[in-house]
Amino acid sequence: RLDDCRRLSSLIANFNAIGIDSPWGAGKTFLVNYFCSTEEVRKSYEIIRIPALSYNYDEYDYLILGEIDSILNAKHIFSHDVINLRKLILESPLMVFLYKLFFGWRADSAIADFESIKTKVDLLDKKILIIFEDIERADIPSIQKIFSIGDRLAGDKIKVIYEYAGDKLDAKGINREYRNKYIYADMYLTSLSFKTLLNMYWHPLEMDKVKLRNRINLKEELFNMVYITNQRFVLSGNKHIYNRNIKFYPVRWFEHFLQEVKSYLQINPDVDQMELQVAIRMLFVKNTNFTLYDKFYGLKKLDELFTFKDLDGKELSLYEIISRKLEIESEL
Repeated sequence: RLDDCRRLSSLIANFNAIGIDSPWGAGKTFLVNYFCSTEEVRKSYEIIRIPALSYNYDEYDYLILGEIDSILNAKHIFSHDVINLRKLILESPLMVFLYKLFFGWRADSAIADFESIKTKVDLLDKKILIIFEDIERADIPSIQKIFSIGDRLAGDKIKVIYEYAGDKLDAKGINREYRNKYIYADMYLTSLSFKTLLNMYWHPLEMDKVKLRNRINLKEELFNMVYITNQRFVLSGNKHIYNRNIKFYPVRWFEHFLQEVKSYLQINPDVDQMELQVAIRMLFVKNTNFTLYDKFYGLKKLDELFTFKDLDGKELSLYEIISRKLEIESEL
């Protein structure tokens, strides 16, 4: 993801608000976390993260302004707008009543002057980077409010990153034309191969600490588990029973897959090579096709696990198909 990180760095340097558009699980948060951990970013930015589902519609103003206020206070810069806002909301319901009485019941009670806040931020040595995570998961009014707040704050000293799945926003009516009013540039993540993800997570998940007593090379077994043919991902040795079109490996899924492999092998360090191959392939199927994996349970005979449909759409087990075949042959 170094190329993606360089692109992100270039975009955030040249635009005040950018979007990262990719499907769920493709690694948006992973990329942003890595980007924020780099020395260059840590020296240049104060980071504010806003998970979209963690707050209600009417909390975003107070939350973001409160986070900025905390950064300002840490540098002995005090914003009376934010302080008054906190007092208004937390200490005096009567003031909320009076505010709405004079300014309208539909008025936003977040009365802090955004331009005044931005002026205070200009006094900081660092810039502020606000990251809105997974905004497509919020409801439509909340998404619109997030964009509105981000637009009011974005500037030379406050940069904004929106993380989202564009297809999910499109489905909610927040289409590209709408988003372009608030997002000055967007980027898409490059797909990562199975082997790239394996290398990327190997040391962070401490996979090298998994000790197998039969001197099996776990990483090599995982490397050889999947190969590509005709743009399809196939489990080695199982191409006739499992050939699934996987467009990309979600980063979040891959992490879970390796964690399950690690957990299984910590409990079963005596597995031989064949047992290991079966285990990791079963966990692969579990994470890529749970409907198929769910068929593997001990209450059914092996021939009943997978059924086939005849021309009339009736489901038949392998045993029933063979029995019917033998009946037909006996009649000839």
